[in-house]
Amino acid sequence: IIGAGPIGLEFGTIFAALGSKVTILEMMPQILPQEDEEIALALEKGLKKNSMQIHLNCLVREIKENQEGAPEVRAILNNKEEKSFTGEYVLIAGGRQPNLEGLAVERAGVKLRPKGIEVNEKMETNIPGIYAVGDVTGRILLAHFAMAQGVVAAENALGRATVLDARVVPRCIYTIPEVAAVGLTEKEAQKAGYVLKIGRFPFAANGKATAMGERNGFVKVIAEKKYGEILGLHIFGPQATDLIGEAILAMRLEATAQDIAHTIHPHPTLSEALMEASLDTDGEARHLPPPKRE
Repeated sequence: IIGAGPIGLEFGTIFAALGSKVTILEMMPQILPQEDEEIALALEKGLKKNSMQIHLNCLVREIKENQEGAPEVRAILNNKEEKSFTGEYVLIAGGRQPNLEGLAVERAGVKLRPKGIEVNEKMETNIPGIYAVGDVTGRILLAHFAMAQGVVAAENALGRATVLDARVVPRCIYTIPEVAAVGLTEKEAQKAGYVLKIGRFPFAANGKATAMGERNGFVKVIAEKKYGEILGLHIFGPQATDLIGEAILAMRLEATAQDIAHTIHPHPTLSEALMEASLDTDGEARHLPPPKRE
């Protein structure tokens, strides 16, 4: 599989679960390059444990058939070593391009960008009355974002002035365990100049996860230190894609880590891990050893 983004890892997870030997080649220094490094490292460790081979800093140079008629991928590892990989199939999952063939948008005068059709916050193109939504706009290539775009476009087309609120868009990756995130990664928040406080809570310390036998993974909360506003929340673990809903609403309402921390969560549930990770931003997690005093 060429590409260790969401699509490559999801298909890799499926094939590995069905008994296939899977090798993933990724050009960047981490899998899931757009996600938090700590989350990506934890997932990489889990995938390797399930017999998946992962090669990072790997630049694919050529795909061809070998003498036996099997596909062969020639790549350069770490900018120096050249290596060939063979298998029954090659899946290219290194990104997508908008499919505009047959739409003749240029004839209508619609403005295009390198990544797709240009639209404003109403999903309207530069030509009044022509709207575009989904992957052809080249923005966030996710089904739920495309649906939100579609609602905005339809309402504006029917005369109801509506704009797209794209500040808080969740990202869900259906590996085993799952990954879900919303907001900034730790590096992105640091680069933006925020002073941070970060909380973590492992599912191994969560009663429901233990009862389910799904103790792998953790929740990570990234908050601004002075006021505690949540800048990003990342989950690696059981039902992560369902749990992220609480964080999405919290961030849209500009809630703080303490808002989640002091909200009563039902017991026993996986959602308690979000509460505990939020408490941990101030070193107050109830089911973790107390932090060392400086």
